[in-house]
Amino acid sequence: GNYLIKQGDKVNIKIFPDDQYIRGGQYEVTPEGNVTLPLIGKVTIAGKTINNASEDIRKIIDKDYIISPEVVLEILGYKLETFVILGQVQKPGTFNMPSGPQDFTFLQAISMAGGFSQVANIKKIKIIRQMDGQRKIIRINAESIISGTDEDLKVEPGDVIHVSESLF
Repeated sequence: GNYLIKQGDKVNIKIFPDDQYIRGGQYEVTPEGNVTLPLIGKVTIAGKTINNASEDIRKIIDKDYIISPEVVLEILGYKLETFVILGQVQKPGTFNMPSGPQDFTFLQAISMAGGFSQVANIKKIKIIRQMDGQRKIIRINAESIISGTDEDLKVEPGDVIHVSESLF
């Protein structure tokens, strides 16, 4: 798959053949993006695909410890990340982003919040996003997304979506 391992993901690493020093186990990827394996030490796996991470670990073991080992890496749990929806939706609040490799979009986010309220102005929606320490405001028109004129937008962890009220 194309899923990139993230900080906070829980992974299980199996090494064949193993011995009393080199063995796999369950690890949580650190905020720096590493796992620390016995004897081998720190290996950075965040930002890599499962295949690339397994291959990196395999090369290290192959070079210094065990001839042509096999490494199997699986993700046991994805890090829970959240986004917030405020304003004119049925159930405003903080929501967990669905885990897994697929993009999570604005329309999916709105449906998790029960849809727009009766008085929502769906042409005037703001997403407030932290990017490189800066607050960025993205304005979207849900009417154009629903009609297919505009692309549905990818929601990022930590986004705050604000749906304003239409003034009659």
